[in-house]
Amino acid sequence: MKEKITLRILSDGGEKFFGKGVAQLLHYVDAEGSLNMAAKRMNLSYSKAWNMLNKAEEELGFHFVERTSGGKNGGGSVLTAEGRRFVDQFDTFQEDVEKTVKDLFVQSFLFDNRYSFENITNHNRLVVVRGGGDIATGTIHRLHRCGYRVLILECEKPTAIRRKVSFCEAVYDDTAEVEAVTCRRAADLEACEAIWQQGEIPLLVDAGGDVLRKLQPSAVIDAILAKKNLGTNRSMAPLTIALGPGFEAGKDVDYVVETMRGHKLGRIIEAGYAMANTGIPGDIKGYGRERVIHAPVTGIIRNVAEISDMVEKDQTLAYIGDTPVRATLTGVLRGIIRDGFEVKQGLKIADIDPRGSEQGNCFTISDKARCIAGGVLEILLRSPGAGK
Repeated sequence: MKEKITLRILSDGGEKFFGKGVAQLLHYVDAEGSLNMAAKRMNLSYSKAWNMLNKAEEELGFHFVERTSGGKNGGGSVLTAEGRRFVDQFDTFQEDVEKTVKDLFVQSFLFDNRYSFENITNHNRLVVVRGGGDIATGTIHRLHRCGYRVLILECEKPTAIRRKVSFCEAVYDDTAEVEAVTCRRAADLEACEAIWQQGEIPLLVDAGGDVLRKLQPSAVIDAILAKKNLGTNRSMAPLTIALGPGFEAGKDVDYVVETMRGHKLGRIIEAGYAMANTGIPGDIKGYGRERVIHAPVTGIIRNVAEISDMVEKDQTLAYIGDTPVRATLTGVLRGIIRDGFEVKQGLKIADIDPRGSEQGNCFTISDKARCIAGGVLEILLRSPGAGK
Protein backbone atom coordinates (compact mmCIF):
# COMPACT_ATOMS: atom_id res chain seq x y z
CA MET A 1 0.00 0.00 0.00
CA LYS A 2 1.33 3.41 -0.96
CA GLU A 3 0.12 6.93 -1.59
CA LYS A 4 -0.12 8.73 -4.92
CA ILE A 5 -0.89 12.38 -5.53
CA THR A 6 -1.61 14.30 -8.72
CA LEU A 7 -1.06 18.04 -8.45
CA ARG A 8 -2.79 20.40 -10.89
CA ILE A 9 -3.22 24.16 -11.05
CA LEU A 10 -6.71 25.18 -12.18
CA SER A 11 -8.13 28.36 -13.63
CA ASP A 12 -10.84 30.31 -11.83
CA GLY A 13 -13.29 28.40 -14.00
CA GLY A 14 -11.95 25.08 -12.77
CA GLU A 15 -10.01 24.08 -15.88
CA LYS A 16 -6.57 22.52 -15.56
CA PHE A 17 -3.85 24.57 -17.23
CA PHE A 18 -0.66 23.49 -15.45
CA GLY A 19 0.54 20.30 -13.85
CA LYS A 20 3.34 17.77 -13.73
CA GLY A 21 3.00 17.06 -17.46
CA VAL A 22 3.48 20.67 -18.56
CA ALA A 23 6.35 21.04 -16.09
CA GLN A 24 8.04 17.94 -17.54
CA LEU A 25 7.54 19.24 -21.07
CA LEU A 26 9.30 22.47 -20.12
CA HIS A 27 12.17 20.57 -18.51
CA TYR A 28 12.64 18.69 -21.80
CA VAL A 29 12.53 21.97 -23.74
CA ASP A 30 15.29 23.25 -21.48
CA ALA A 31 17.35 20.10 -22.04
CA GLU A 32 16.79 19.75 -25.80
CA GLY A 33 16.53 23.39 -26.83
CA SER A 34 13.56 22.38 -28.95
CA LEU A 35 9.83 22.07 -28.32
CA ASN A 36 9.59 19.54 -31.12
CA MET A 37 12.20 17.26 -29.51
CA ALA A 38 10.61 17.75 -26.10
CA ALA A 39 7.24 16.68 -27.49
CA LYS A 40 8.76 13.55 -29.01
CA ARG A 41 10.32 12.57 -25.68
CA MET A 42 6.84 12.68 -24.15
CA ASN A 43 5.18 10.91 -27.10
CA LEU A 44 3.16 14.02 -27.92
CA SER A 45 2.50 15.65 -31.24
CA TYR A 46 4.06 19.05 -31.77
CA SER A 47 0.62 20.68 -31.97
CA LYS A 48 -0.51 19.00 -28.74
CA ALA A 49 2.58 20.24 -26.91
CA TRP A 50 2.18 23.75 -28.31
CA ASN A 51 -1.50 23.85 -27.28
CA MET A 52 -0.55 22.82 -23.72
CA LEU A 53 1.90 25.71 -23.47
CA ASN A 54 -0.46 28.22 -25.09
CA LYS A 55 -3.19 27.38 -22.59
CA ALA A 56 -0.86 27.89 -19.63
CA GLU A 57 0.59 31.10 -21.09
CA GLU A 58 -2.87 32.58 -21.69
CA GLU A 59 -3.90 31.86 -18.12
CA LEU A 60 -0.71 33.19 -16.52
CA GLY A 61 -0.13 36.13 -18.83
CA PHE A 62 3.48 35.45 -19.80
CA HIS A 63 5.43 33.23 -22.20
CA PHE A 64 7.16 30.05 -21.07
CA VAL A 65 9.33 29.68 -24.16
CA GLU A 66 10.66 31.81 -26.97
CA ARG A 67 11.67 30.57 -30.37
CA THR A 68 15.24 30.96 -31.51
CA SER A 69 17.04 30.59 -34.79
CA GLY A 70 19.71 27.91 -34.95
CA GLY A 71 19.89 25.75 -31.87
CA LYS A 72 20.63 22.07 -31.46
CA ASN A 73 18.28 21.09 -34.26
CA GLY A 74 18.56 24.11 -36.54
CA GLY A 75 16.14 26.36 -34.66
CA GLY A 76 14.41 25.76 -31.42
CA SER A 77 12.98 27.05 -28.18
CA VAL A 78 14.40 28.19 -24.87
CA LEU A 79 12.74 28.94 -21.55
CA THR A 80 12.05 32.57 -20.73
CA ALA A 81 13.16 33.94 -17.36
CA GLU A 82 9.52 34.01 -16.21
CA GLY A 83 8.99 30.47 -17.44
CA ARG A 84 12.07 29.11 -15.70
CA ARG A 85 11.14 30.83 -12.44
CA PHE A 86 7.58 29.45 -12.54
CA VAL A 87 8.74 25.90 -13.26
CA ASP A 88 11.24 26.05 -10.39
CA GLN A 89 8.51 27.28 -8.04
CA PHE A 90 6.17 24.50 -9.17
CA ASP A 91 8.86 21.85 -8.66
CA THR A 92 9.52 23.07 -5.12
CA PHE A 93 5.81 23.19 -4.39
CA GLN A 94 5.36 19.68 -5.78
CA GLU A 95 8.16 18.30 -3.58
CA ASP A 96 6.75 19.96 -0.46
CA VAL A 97 3.24 18.67 -1.13
CA GLU A 98 4.43 15.13 -1.84
CA LYS A 99 6.48 15.03 1.37
CA THR A 100 3.57 16.36 3.44
CA VAL A 101 1.11 13.90 1.92
CA LYS A 102 3.53 11.01 2.45
CA ASP A 103 3.97 11.91 6.12
CA LEU A 104 0.19 12.18 6.59
CA PHE A 105 -0.31 8.86 4.81
CA VAL A 106 2.14 7.10 7.12
CA GLN A 107 0.50 8.64 10.20
CA SER A 108 -3.02 7.77 9.01
CA PHE A 109 -2.60 4.33 7.45
CA LEU A 110 0.78 2.80 8.27
CA PHE A 111 1.08 3.56 11.98
CA ASP A 112 -0.46 0.19 12.85
CA ASN A 113 2.36 -1.62 11.08
CA ARG A 114 5.18 0.55 12.41
CA TYR A 115 4.04 1.23 15.95
CA SER A 116 1.78 -1.68 16.86
CA PHE A 117 2.22 -3.13 20.33
CA GLU A 118 3.13 -6.48 18.81
CA ASN A 119 6.14 -4.88 17.12
CA ILE A 120 7.18 -2.58 19.95
CA THR A 121 9.01 -5.22 21.98
CA ASN A 122 11.18 -6.14 19.01
CA HIS A 123 11.81 -2.63 17.75
CA ASN A 124 15.41 -1.58 18.10
CA ARG A 125 14.52 2.04 18.87
CA LEU A 126 12.29 1.68 21.95
CA VAL A 127 13.76 3.66 24.83
CA VAL A 128 12.35 3.52 28.36
CA VAL A 129 13.01 6.54 30.58
CA ARG A 130 12.58 6.26 34.33
CA GLY A 131 11.45 9.67 35.57
CA GLY A 132 9.66 12.57 33.93
CA GLY A 133 10.88 15.70 35.73
CA ASP A 134 12.23 18.76 33.94
CA ILE A 135 15.72 17.34 33.32
CA ALA A 136 14.29 14.00 32.19
CA THR A 137 11.83 15.85 29.97
CA GLY A 138 14.69 17.51 28.11
CA THR A 139 16.04 14.08 27.16
CA ILE A 140 12.61 12.60 26.43
CA HIS A 141 11.69 15.54 24.21
CA ARG A 142 14.98 15.28 22.27
CA LEU A 143 14.67 11.54 21.70
CA HIS A 144 11.04 11.81 20.62
CA ARG A 145 11.89 14.55 18.13
CA CYS A 146 14.71 12.37 16.78
CA GLY A 147 12.36 9.49 16.06
CA TYR A 148 12.81 7.22 19.06
CA ARG A 149 9.80 5.49 20.62
CA VAL A 150 9.92 6.69 24.21
CA LEU A 151 8.04 5.26 27.19
CA ILE A 152 8.13 7.13 30.50
CA LEU A 153 7.89 5.33 33.84
CA GLU A 154 6.93 7.51 36.82
CA CYS A 155 6.01 7.24 40.47
CA GLU A 156 2.50 7.83 41.84
CA LYS A 157 3.24 11.29 43.23
CA PRO A 158 6.04 13.05 41.33
CA THR A 159 7.40 16.22 42.96
CA ALA A 160 8.37 18.34 39.97
CA ILE A 161 9.16 21.99 40.63
CA ARG A 162 9.42 23.22 37.03
CA ARG A 163 6.00 21.77 36.33
CA LYS A 164 5.40 23.65 33.07
CA VAL A 165 8.24 21.74 31.43
CA SER A 166 7.83 18.35 33.11
CA PHE A 167 6.09 15.45 31.40
CA CYS A 168 5.46 13.86 34.81
CA GLU A 169 2.55 16.29 35.29
CA ALA A 170 0.57 13.88 33.11
CA VAL A 171 0.33 11.68 36.21
CA TYR A 172 -2.05 14.26 37.69
CA ASP A 173 -3.58 15.89 34.60
CA ASP A 174 -3.58 12.89 32.20
CA THR A 175 -1.65 14.96 29.64
CA ALA A 176 1.30 17.34 29.68
CA GLU A 177 2.54 19.38 26.75
CA VAL A 178 6.08 20.75 26.52
CA GLU A 179 7.25 22.67 23.46
CA ALA A 180 4.57 21.22 21.16
CA VAL A 181 5.15 17.60 22.27
CA THR A 182 2.40 15.86 24.23
CA CYS A 183 2.82 13.21 26.90
CA ARG A 184 -0.26 11.17 27.80
CA ARG A 185 -0.83 8.90 30.77
CA ALA A 186 -1.56 5.30 29.79
CA ALA A 187 -3.67 2.95 31.88
CA ASP A 188 -1.53 -0.04 30.96
CA LEU A 189 1.08 -1.21 28.50
CA GLU A 190 -1.48 -2.10 25.84
CA ALA A 191 -2.87 1.47 25.95
CA CYS A 192 0.53 2.80 24.88
CA GLU A 193 -0.17 1.66 21.33
CA ALA A 194 -2.91 4.22 20.70
CA ILE A 195 -0.77 6.96 22.22
CA TRP A 196 2.15 6.16 19.94
CA GLN A 197 -0.24 6.14 17.00
CA GLN A 198 -1.16 9.74 17.81
CA GLY A 199 2.49 10.76 17.73
CA GLU A 200 2.51 11.29 21.49
CA ILE A 201 4.60 9.93 24.36
CA PRO A 202 3.00 7.41 26.75
CA LEU A 203 3.58 7.54 30.50
CA LEU A 204 2.97 4.65 32.87
CA VAL A 205 2.87 4.88 36.65
CA ASP A 206 5.43 2.19 37.44
CA ALA A 207 8.05 3.37 39.90
CA GLY A 208 9.65 -0.07 40.18
CA GLY A 209 9.99 -0.61 36.45
CA ASP A 210 7.97 -3.85 36.58
CA VAL A 211 6.84 -3.39 32.97
CA LEU A 212 10.42 -3.88 31.79
CA ARG A 213 9.96 -7.63 32.27
CA LYS A 214 7.45 -7.57 29.40
CA LEU A 215 9.51 -5.39 27.09
CA GLN A 216 12.80 -5.66 25.27
CA PRO A 217 13.81 -1.99 24.98
CA SER A 218 17.02 -1.06 23.24
CA ALA A 219 17.87 1.25 26.13
CA VAL A 220 16.80 2.18 29.65
CA ILE A 221 17.62 5.63 30.98
CA ASP A 222 17.47 6.43 34.69
CA ALA A 223 16.52 10.11 34.81
CA ILE A 224 15.00 10.07 38.30
CA LEU A 225 17.83 12.24 39.66
CA ALA A 226 17.43 10.75 43.12
CA LYS A 227 21.20 11.10 43.74
CA LYS A 228 21.18 7.35 44.38
CA ASN A 229 20.35 4.19 42.48
CA LEU A 230 16.73 3.11 42.97
CA GLY A 231 17.16 -0.18 41.17
CA THR A 232 18.35 0.51 37.64
CA ASN A 233 20.84 -2.12 36.47
CA ARG A 234 22.52 -3.34 33.31
CA SER A 235 20.27 -6.39 33.00
CA MET A 236 17.31 -4.17 32.10
CA ALA A 237 18.41 -3.50 28.51
CA PRO A 238 21.35 -3.89 26.13
CA LEU A 239 22.17 -0.26 26.89
CA THR A 240 21.67 1.49 30.22
CA ILE A 241 22.30 5.16 30.98
CA ALA A 242 21.96 7.14 34.20
CA LEU A 243 21.83 10.89 34.70
CA GLY A 244 23.81 12.34 37.56
CA PRO A 245 25.42 10.94 40.73
CA GLY A 246 24.61 7.66 42.44
CA PHE A 247 25.73 5.33 39.65
CA GLU A 248 29.04 3.83 38.61
CA ALA A 249 29.47 3.77 34.84
CA GLY A 250 30.60 0.35 33.67
CA LYS A 251 29.15 -1.36 36.73
CA ASP A 252 25.66 -0.17 37.68
CA VAL A 253 24.95 1.13 34.18
CA ASP A 254 26.86 1.35 30.93
CA TYR A 255 27.17 5.13 30.90
CA VAL A 256 26.58 8.08 33.19
CA VAL A 257 25.93 11.63 31.98
CA GLU A 258 27.17 14.54 34.08
CA THR A 259 24.40 16.79 35.45
CA MET A 260 26.45 19.30 37.44
CA ARG A 261 26.42 22.79 35.94
CA GLY A 262 29.77 23.95 34.68
CA HIS A 263 32.41 22.92 32.21
CA LYS A 264 31.63 19.19 32.45
CA LEU A 265 27.84 19.42 32.11
CA GLY A 266 26.57 16.79 29.67
CA ARG A 267 29.90 14.91 29.61
CA ILE A 268 29.66 11.18 28.91
CA ILE A 269 31.27 9.05 31.63
CA GLU A 270 32.29 5.55 30.54
CA ALA A 271 33.93 4.53 33.82
CA GLY A 272 33.38 5.94 37.27
CA TYR A 273 30.93 8.43 38.71
CA ALA A 274 29.38 11.80 38.03
CA MET A 275 30.34 14.65 40.33
CA ALA A 276 28.90 14.30 43.83
CA ASN A 277 25.81 16.30 44.73
CA THR A 278 26.77 19.41 46.71
CA GLY A 279 23.21 20.43 47.55
CA ILE A 280 24.02 23.88 46.17
CA PRO A 281 22.46 24.82 42.81
CA GLY A 282 24.66 26.09 40.03
CA ASP A 283 25.52 29.77 40.14
CA ILE A 284 23.28 32.14 38.15
CA LYS A 285 24.00 35.87 38.28
CA GLY A 286 25.93 35.40 41.52
CA TYR A 287 23.20 33.39 43.25
CA GLY A 288 23.42 29.71 44.09
CA ARG A 289 21.94 28.39 47.31
CA GLU A 290 19.44 31.27 47.42
CA ARG A 291 17.77 30.18 44.19
CA VAL A 292 16.16 27.11 45.76
CA ILE A 293 13.52 27.18 48.47
CA HIS A 294 12.89 24.24 50.80
CA ALA A 295 9.82 23.53 52.90
CA PRO A 296 10.26 25.11 56.36
CA VAL A 297 7.75 22.67 57.91
CA THR A 298 5.78 19.54 57.06
CA GLY A 299 2.22 19.95 55.80
CA ILE A 300 -0.07 20.73 52.87
CA ILE A 301 1.16 23.53 50.64
CA ARG A 302 -1.20 26.23 49.37
CA ASN A 303 0.36 28.28 46.60
CA VAL A 304 -0.13 32.03 46.41
CA ALA A 305 2.24 32.81 43.55
CA GLU A 306 2.28 31.08 40.17
CA ILE A 307 5.07 29.93 37.91
CA SER A 308 6.48 32.84 35.82
CA ASP A 309 5.43 35.48 38.38
CA MET A 310 7.95 38.22 39.10
CA VAL A 311 8.54 38.08 42.84
CA GLU A 312 10.35 40.26 45.36
CA LYS A 313 12.62 39.06 48.12
CA ASP A 314 10.60 38.11 51.24
CA GLN A 315 7.34 38.04 49.25
CA THR A 316 5.00 35.23 50.34
CA LEU A 317 4.88 32.53 47.69
CA ALA A 318 2.82 29.91 49.53
CA TYR A 319 1.66 28.67 52.90
CA ILE A 320 2.30 25.31 54.50
CA GLY A 321 -0.42 25.18 57.08
CA ASP A 322 -0.10 28.63 58.66
CA THR A 323 3.61 28.96 57.92
CA PRO A 324 4.45 31.33 55.05
CA VAL A 325 6.98 30.36 52.41
CA ARG A 326 8.88 33.48 51.37
CA ALA A 327 10.98 34.33 48.34
CA THR A 328 14.69 34.20 49.08
CA LEU A 329 15.57 36.71 46.36
CA THR A 330 14.03 38.93 43.70
CA GLY A 331 13.45 37.33 40.32
CA VAL A 332 11.19 35.03 38.31
CA LEU A 333 9.42 32.17 40.04
CA ARG A 334 10.70 29.49 37.70
CA GLY A 335 9.00 26.62 39.48
CA ILE A 336 6.91 25.72 42.50
CA ILE A 337 5.60 22.35 43.64
CA ARG A 338 2.01 21.43 42.88
CA ASP A 339 -0.68 23.18 44.93
CA GLY A 340 -2.19 20.91 47.60
CA PHE A 341 0.84 18.62 47.76
CA GLU A 342 1.80 17.20 51.13
CA VAL A 343 5.41 18.25 51.63
CA LYS A 344 7.96 17.21 54.20
CA GLN A 345 10.23 19.65 55.97
CA GLY A 346 13.36 20.23 53.92
CA LEU A 347 11.84 19.16 50.58
CA LYS A 348 12.71 21.37 47.63
CA ILE A 349 9.50 23.21 46.76
CA ALA A 350 10.39 26.26 44.65
CA ASP A 351 13.03 27.73 42.34
CA ILE A 352 13.69 31.40 41.59
CA ASP A 353 15.71 32.72 38.65
CA PRO A 354 17.33 36.10 39.45
CA ARG A 355 17.27 37.04 35.76
CA GLY A 356 14.09 39.02 35.21
CA SER A 357 14.47 38.72 31.46
CA GLU A 358 14.06 34.94 31.70
CA GLN A 359 10.32 35.06 32.46
CA GLY A 360 9.32 33.39 29.19
CA ASN A 361 11.80 30.58 29.76
CA CYS A 362 9.60 29.17 32.51
CA PHE A 363 7.75 27.42 29.69
CA THR A 364 10.73 26.08 27.74
CA ILE A 365 13.30 23.36 28.34
CA SER A 366 16.40 24.69 30.09
CA ASP A 367 19.90 24.93 28.67
CA LYS A 368 21.00 22.40 31.29
CA ALA A 369 18.38 19.84 30.28
CA ARG A 370 19.20 20.28 26.59
CA CYS A 371 22.92 19.80 27.21
CA ILE A 372 22.29 16.57 29.12
CA ALA A 373 19.94 15.40 26.36
CA GLY A 374 22.75 15.87 23.86
CA GLY A 375 24.97 13.52 25.84
CA VAL A 376 22.25 10.88 25.97
CA LEU A 377 21.54 11.15 22.25
CA GLU A 378 25.24 10.76 21.43
CA ILE A 379 25.40 7.54 23.45
CA LEU A 380 22.37 6.12 21.66
CA LEU A 381 23.64 7.04 18.20
CA ARG A 382 27.05 5.49 18.70
CA SER A 383 25.76 2.32 20.38
CA PRO A 384 25.04 -0.66 18.07
CA GLY A 385 21.36 -1.60 18.00
CA ALA A 386 20.17 1.50 19.83
CA GLY A 387 20.57 4.20 17.21
CA LYS A 388 19.13 4.72 13.78
